[in-house]
Amino acid sequence: IMVLVELTLKAAQFDQRDVILSVLPDTAYEGCLGLEAFLNKEESKLIFVEKWENRESCDKYIAWRMEESEETLQKFRTEDGLNVSFNDLESF
Repeated sequence: IMVLVELTLKAAQFDQRDVILSVLPDTAYEGCLGLEAFLNKEESKLIFVEKWENRESCDKYIAWRMEESEETLQKFRTEDGLNVSFNDLESF
């Protein structure tokens, strides 16, 4: 499963994005097969493209990450600044 995570940071906090990157994401988590991270400076976004063995592994990771990092995320992201989409894609 491919997961696209868009995290919109408060503009004033974008230069401190290393704090966010220190808590997101952890590719050593069970079920994570890979990750690519991108910046969109104009929109103050961090974008993660993740590959997971299955949806259950990803859901478990998200629940754990939110429990571990929600306080940090709340300081830096906009109120509606977290968008996660799941895509059951196949390579060709």
